[in-house]
Amino acid sequence: MAAAPWEKGKAVKHSESESPFVLGSIVRIFMENFLTYTACEVHPGPNLNLVVGANGTGKSSIVCAICLGLGGKPAFFGRADKVGLFVKQGCMKGIVEIELFKSPENILIPREIYVENNASVWFINRKPATLKTVEEQIAALNFQVDNLCQFLPQNLCRENEAEG
Repeated sequence: MAAAPWEKGKAVKHSESESPFVLGSIVRIFMENFLTYTACEVHPGPNLNLVVGANGTGKSSIVCAICLGLGGKPAFFGRADKVGLFVKQGCMKGIVEIELFKSPENILIPREIYVENNASVWFINRKPATLKTVEEQIAALNFQVDNLCQFLPQNLCRENEAEG
């Protein structure tokens, strides 16, 4: 059995003065058996990031991974109400790992998602954690997944477009 992604390496150590990232910036998104991806790792830059591609190429999967990886609820997308439905079809487990900038060492937040019972197992820096602990860690970095000014999923853009 392969090692979990967060067991392969350690969180990046650095000083704030040498990084262009601000506290709480997403520096890495890893997905395994998640929606359209068998395995994918994305490294956003410190400024504006755009995800561009043809329909069905996995752009929304990246947004879903960010939200679910930071404690967001599946119903937020209007796509599925159970977290197990975000696991790639035919797989029993999916992984989302979000790495957030923090000096002197980044924060790793892996979430294992199981189809059976729609269960999730959380970790912070390779140690078991609860959803509450993850939410507290995210709030301490001033990251608000449920704040539409910070995070606006595609389905809500469509709803606003239809109303306007």
